[in-house]
Amino acid sequence: MSYRLYVHPVALLPSGEGGESWHYDWVLLDSGGVAAAQGEQQPQADIEQVLAQNDVSQVRLIGLLPAHLVSYCQAHIPAKQLRYIRQALPFAVEEQLAQEIETLHLALGQRRGDNWDVGAIDNREMDVWTARLDSWKGTVLAGVYPDADLVPLGDAQLAIVVQADEALIRVAQGGWFRIPAEGLALFVDALLHQALQSDEAVLIERTIRVYGKEDALEAQRVALAAMEQEPGVTVSREVLTISTAALLAHAHHGGIEDAVNLCQGKFEPDSGRASVWKQWRAVAAVAAVWFVLQVGIELGQGFYYESQAEQLEAQALDAYRSVFPDEPGLTAANLERRLRSRLAANDSGGSNLEFLTLMQHAGYQYSVMPGRNQTQFDSINYSRQQGQLRIDVRADEFGRLDSLKSGLEQVGLQAQIGSVVNEKSGSRGRLTVSGG
Repeated sequence: MSYRLYVHPVALLPSGEGGESWHYDWVLLDSGGVAAAQGEQQPQADIEQVLAQNDVSQVRLIGLLPAHLVSYCQAHIPAKQLRYIRQALPFAVEEQLAQEIETLHLALGQRRGDNWDVGAIDNREMDVWTARLDSWKGTVLAGVYPDADLVPLGDAQLAIVVQADEALIRVAQGGWFRIPAEGLALFVDALLHQALQSDEAVLIERTIRVYGKEDALEAQRVALAAMEQEPGVTVSREVLTISTAALLAHAHHGGIEDAVNLCQGKFEPDSGRASVWKQWRAVAAVAAVWFVLQVGIELGQGFYYESQAEQLEAQALDAYRSVFPDEPGLTAANLERRLRSRLAANDSGGSNLEFLTLMQHAGYQYSVMPGRNQTQFDSINYSRQQGQLRIDVRADEFGRLDSLKSGLEQVGLQAQIGSVVNEKSGSRGRLTVSGG
């Protein structure tokens, strides 16, 4: 019988060796989707021991990464062939991302007309997590997903999992978020009002499904009541008796088809017969480099490298012409400039994506800033014309506002604090955020 092991990192706790190690919520599903074993906040070694006790091996391992590590965006690419789509992907999304595109791993998700869902994660972060997950005994890494992208939507347009400290949010039209639980009401309110202002609404029927354990739902009673007061909004609640990891695992096993699997490209899992190849991969890479150098020496460096450059230019021109077959005067020299111009001109839904991206960055910086419990957002507004997110924020001291601003600037965004008022209880002001 085949098994799938879903692991959800939830806490970095001290280990017995004086360091720290990740602890996981996890569930082991058999081929029928029945939980054979599960647990909460356990280290890797304990979970591996359970696998050994159950005498299971070659288990398909699925990692559920914290969604704030993975940025969501959409790529407008009219091409049909996958190889051309992958070639155009970095150019199609780099204006939506604050980080340098060369430092990011991009993964394709569901196609929506000429648009593709895309997950972007720092290359080094992805390297660390795939190496960590690949080290599990008795398992074969099969996939890595942003946790919020597996929240089951059903017939809703917005699905939320409420936890003690955080909330996972998935949007039916594309997008995911992981935010501090105390900011849930304000965040959802901003999503709903942005939908009303947009030609392509983020939420269409404004149906919201909320999952959570009884105590977590009770803690969000006021926030849920505020959602229900929105005109036309229907909120359904489902009390969980299982962990969030189990909810996401059952949703994935049940056939969520549009989630973004980050294990693509260089991170694509090896096939079952490739376990021996993994041991020899480095040797093969060195051998390949040696072979290329030898060919270069034997054929003559000048001729060889000139030939290689011509081949690459021809491939790039073919890829561009497959998307824009009637383009006049196209040459290798002007290819990059024309591609950037085309992508900018054909980018649809840019205002929504800009809004979601700015919201995600602001929410993440808030979640990691020191003293976030002494900082609160009073209101959130977005100007489509100016591409600016405006947040009225207050804190017990001005330094916290400045820390939030600095965090946004460090990821390449433009951030300013204005209308600052110092009071006995602290400081308040307006944080304005826009693309870098």
